[in-house]
Amino acid sequence: MIYEYPALFYNDCGKVAFHFYDLEGLHSFGDDLDEAILAAQELLSDYFWEGEKEQRIEPSPTPLGQVKVKPLEVVKMIVADTDKYAKELAALS
Repeated sequence: MIYEYPALFYNDCGKVAFHFYDLEGLHSFGDDLDEAILAAQELLSDYFWEGEKEQRIEPSPTPLGQVKVKPLEVVKMIVADTDKYAKELAALS
């Protein structure tokens, strides 16, 4: 399945940190914005891949235009494809 959720990116001690607006506790960082976006994609894919196995029910994503962004934050929609993620994991095995 494909999931798309907003993530907020911001500077944190020289790193680019992020957290998902609708998914409490789902956060990480990268050395720069590109790396942080890749980390966000992987984290979101893993999160929903595990969620599908557990049959978790998740909140609907907030539309991009309704996300409350603080000063110095950037919001981006992050896409996770759990089918692609599962194939990548299988290839590593």
